[in-house]
Amino acid sequence: MFQIIELPEKKYQVIYADPPWKYGGGKGKNSSKWGNSLSQYPCMKLSELKGMPIDKIAENNCALFLWATSPTLPEAIELISAWGFKYMTVAFVWVKKYRNGKPYCGMGYWTRSATEQCLLAFKGKMERKNNTVYQVIEEPITVHSKKPDEIRERIVNLMGDLTRIELFAREKHLGWDTWGNEVPKETQMLLASDDASDDHRAEPRGIQSLKDE
Repeated sequence: MFQIIELPEKKYQVIYADPPWKYGGGKGKNSSKWGNSLSQYPCMKLSELKGMPIDKIAENNCALFLWATSPTLPEAIELISAWGFKYMTVAFVWVKKYRNGKPYCGMGYWTRSATEQCLLAFKGKMERKNNTVYQVIEEPITVHSKKPDEIRERIVNLMGDLTRIELFAREKHLGWDTWGNEVPKETQMLLASDDASDDHRAEPRGIQSLKDE
């Protein structure tokens, strides 16, 4: 079972989330390849994600940026609705590369996956502050599941300097509040005035694994 860490008592205009999606896995001898995330960090079922009280931290007018892999797109749309948001578009598409610059060749049930999508959803009304923010980002893969840091900059450029939090965070960043069980407790709430030079490269999870008794 999983224990959800308490969310902050604060509301935000921007929520950036990279959920630990739980995959069904492949079949047969290759099934372990498709569920690699299970070996990296605790994952959450859709029902567990839907049960998170995101409405308590979302302002009446709020933008949600939600990462989803291709197999989890239906669940991501369902989660957006459960959290009280309306799907708008795909904000960003990460085209993965190897560190040597060559195109990435990942796993996949059918074609070999090489992209991930960050979906955009709104609650209430939001205003675009910059019409020059590109959707596609081509960056090398690094630590398992870690998304390009540039995405945070693009979010701020797109939406403006709004109150914002990153859920399932793996490290702290200047100007962002952070939430996740691998972020040190004293930095769970990182305010804009904090020093963001420390690098906590833990996996981006907001749950704690507990053994069933």
